[in-house]
Amino acid sequence: MFNLSSNFFSAVCVGNFNPGILSIDFIKEKCNYTFEGHPIEEPSPVVTKITDDKMSIFVDFSKFQVLRNEYDTNSAKKTLELALNYLKILEYTPIRAFGVNFQYTVSSFIQEIIDDNFYNHIKNVGLKFYSPIELIATKVYTKDSMKKLRGLDLRLENYLDFRCNVNLNNLDSNLILNINIELNNLEKQRSNIDNIVNKFDDVISIRDKFITEIFDNYVQK
Repeated sequence: MFNLSSNFFSAVCVGNFNPGILSIDFIKEKCNYTFEGHPIEEPSPVVTKITDDKMSIFVDFSKFQVLRNEYDTNSAKKTLELALNYLKILEYTPIRAFGVNFQYTVSSFIQEIIDDNFYNHIKNVGLKFYSPIELIATKVYTKDSMKKLRGLDLRLENYLDFRCNVNLNNLDSNLILNINIELNNLEKQRSNIDNIVNKFDDVISIRDKFITEIFDNYVQK
C-alpha cells in the first residue's frame, strides 16, 4: 500500500505574452473569476504574478501559468477553465503549446523494488491505459539531489502527448510523481486546445487508474 498526496495542479501555456495585461481586475472582470482569498499582485515590466491562499497566476514574455495547491477534481477543472478563459480573451496572442500537470508525493513505498522491472511496468501501464499511437521515449538522468529514474513519453494522438516521470527524493526516500498532458503545434491548430477540456474527465479517470496500477498493484505482486 502507498500514500499519495497532491502537491499541485497547473495549467501552462507557452507562447508570446505581455505581462502588463495581467492584473487582479482583469482576472475578476474579464475572466469572470472569483478569488477564494485576498489576492496579492506583483507587477513588473517583465514578470507579473498574482497569488492568493490557494493559487498563483504567473505571466512572463514566454509563459502563462495558473498553479493550484491542495486541489481536488473540481478545483483543478476551475483552474483549467480560468487558464482557457484568459487565452480566449487574448485570442490573437501567439501560442505554441499548452499542458496540464499533476504532481504528487508518494510515501510508504518500498524503495528496494525500484528497479528496471518497475520502469518496464510503468511503460506497460502507459501502453495499456492510453493506447498511444507512439512510444516516444524512456529516459534516465541525474540532477543535484534528485534522481530522475525514468520518464515515459507517449503520443496519444498527433497533437496530444502524455508524459510521466518518477523522481526519488534522496533526502526522505519519497517518490515525486509528475503526470503531464501536453498539446503541441498549437500555432497550426489553436482549436485543439479545447480537447483538454472535452477530455478532462477522461484524463482524471485514466490518471487515477494509472496511479493505482503503477504503485498499488505493483507492490502487491
